[in-house]
Amino acid sequence: MPLPPTPTAFKRPEHLPWKPFSRAIDLANRLNVRPSIETLKTLEMAEMEKERDAALQKDFEDIETVHEEFATLDLESVPGGSRNQGGKPSE
Repeated sequence: MPLPPTPTAFKRPEHLPWKPFSRAIDLANRLNVRPSIETLKTLEMAEMEKERDAALQKDFEDIETVHEEFATLDLESVPGGSRNQGGKPSE
């Protein structure tokens, strides 16, 4: 008895909790490639790397913003504030 034909497009459920996997399936379908485990894993890893890079970029931007805001802060105008770096109150 022969096996049923392999579908060329994988229908993904509407609400997959794992977004990189969902995007990997969508990309495989758009590229019209067979969604094998190996193909989906490769595409999913690329999607996860894109997510990680975007998160790291946002973190760097947040750190840069805080650093810029701190650099413009006038510590002399803050009660108890001082530009003394040693942590001791200035005399």
